[in-house]
Amino acid sequence: MEKELKRIAVLQTGKMLAILYGFLGLFMLPFMLIAVLVSVAGHGGVESLLMMAPMAIMIVFYPIMGFVGGILLAALYNLVAKWVGGLRFTVE
Repeated sequence: MEKELKRIAVLQTGKMLAILYGFLGLFMLPFMLIAVLVSVAGHGGVESLLMMAPMAIMIVFYPIMGFVGGILLAALYNLVAKWVGGLRFTVE
């Protein structure tokens, strides 16, 4: 049976993407910290330690951008779906 997705809940999409981007930020954080520590060990400079501050901000910034981006994309999808129809998919 073919179905068509005509509308996406805007706030729910924002919440879902905020959580997913938050997990993504947490997943990427250890790798970025390792890269900074390797850089500090190689150069021995205090400047490299200052690179850790943006990574701490990333933990907060990624979910916020996921929320905002999710809201914008869901609203845009709803607008375009009115013009050309939604995504069509088959379910059994």
